[in-house]
Parts: sequence; structure tokens; C-alpha cells
Amino acid sequence: MDMEHLEISKIMDEYTDTEFFPVGASDVDPEAVKARVLAGIKAPTMRKRMSQKKKLLLAAGLAAALVLMGAGLPSLVHQAYRLLNTTLTFEQNPDSKSVTYEHGASSIEVEDGRLFFVLDEERTDITDFISDDTPYIYDGSDPETGLTYYLIMGGTPENYGWLEWVKVPNPYMAEDGDPTPVLDQNGRLTSYNLCTFLYNEESGEYDSGPGATGLGELDWAYMEDFLWLIAGAKQLGLPFVDSDSGTNDVFYLS
Repeated sequence: MDMEHLEISKIMDEYTDTEFFPVGASDVDPEAVKARVLAGIKAPTMRKRMSQKKKLLLAAGLAAALVLMGAGLPSLVHQAYRLLNTTLTFEQNPDSKSVTYEHGASSIEVEDGRLFFVLDEERTDITDFISDDTPYIYDGSDPETGLTYYLIMGGTPENYGWLEWVKVPNPYMAEDGDPTPVLDQNGRLTSYNLCTFLYNEESGEYDSGPGATGLGELDWAYMEDFLWLIAGAKQLGLPFVDSDSGTNDVFYLS
């Protein structure tokens, strides 16, 4: 089964964001992570207008991986974060830098037509606090470690979703002449992860809806249909770009 590969020189041309929420770091067997990712990758659901290159940045399955250059050499850096909805792994070897996302249990559970936000063992009924255009936001930032993390949730029991937005210290070793993902002025790397879920009346189960992962600012072209996400990003002051404009100029919602 194929894994998604994105060369860093190409990803710089059409930069997109990726969010993730580290609540703690731990060592993980890289081969085990890769095996689980390869076993779980599914074809994403996308808009028809998106180009093939953009489609590589979207994920609506249980796992997705971005390999920025090459693969298979001994790891110089291997750092894994246990996220609220995802295990996020950074890996670097002499010829590559990679970001791997392995999806676990969702932070939103549905019970008797109600939506619950689950954090550790605490369950909060958020059904009446969210809607198609109203978000519920969890702030898990840790200034001491330089981590900025927001989880934006929204929708209805029939059609809901969440976006993880994370900024972490640069996880990669600096190397002369070696391409590195775009960092902010403080040397931090930004990422986002969007997942949505649609209730299927025929099966009585939830199907994965449109989703997106990326590095950099949130891409308006992928996010503009999710009003709860737009409202949350506006409230938090998160930056956007619009890949459809061809300029990728950064803007903020006012």
C-alpha cells in the first residue's frame, strides 16, 4: 500500500497548515508507527476543484503521513507526541524529514443524539454549545514548553467535526543547505488537522467527511465551508492563506 510522499521543495510552493495537540511526548518504535500508518491509510474525500497536489495534503482515513524527502535511512531525530485525537511523530534522517499522523479515538463522542467532549475521563455535553456556525474551543497551550494548542469543535449530532491547531518548537536538527519546513520568527513549526463526521442513515453509523492536514497557515480554500471553524479561527486570531488565489498571502479574519 502506498504512503503519501511530499518533497519539501514542492510543498513550499503550495504551503498549508497542520494542527496537532501534544499533551506529552514519549518514545515510539518508528517501525511500528510506520506499519500502523501503512495499514490504515484510506483514500480521502475531497472537493472536485482541488488539484492532485492538493489532494495529497488531505486525509479522511485513520492515518496519514507526509514524508518530506526520502525515507528508510537511520533516524537522527525521532520525537512523538501523544495528541488528544492523534499520535504525531517527527522523524529526521540524513535524506529526509517526515511528519506522521496516526488517528486514534475522537475527542467527541455521540451518545443518544448528544455530543460529548471527552478529556481524560471527564465528559462534557457540548451539544447545546455548538452548531453549524458556533464553535466550542479547548485551549491546551503550555507557554513553558513553547506549545500553542487549540482544539476547535463544532457542528451538529448529524454532522460534526474538529480542528487541531498546534505550534511547536522546531523538532528538526539544523543542517547547512538542508530544506526545512517554514518556521515562524521564534523558530516554531505550525500544523493543523481537520476531521469531520457525517451520520449515514442507511448504515446507522458515521462516515468520515472532508478532512485536511498541512503545514503553515490554515488554507481558506479547504476551510471556508466550515462556519464553526471560521468562527473559532476568528475568535483565536489564527492566520489564513488562500491557495486558490495563487498568492498565498497571509490574512486574518476581522
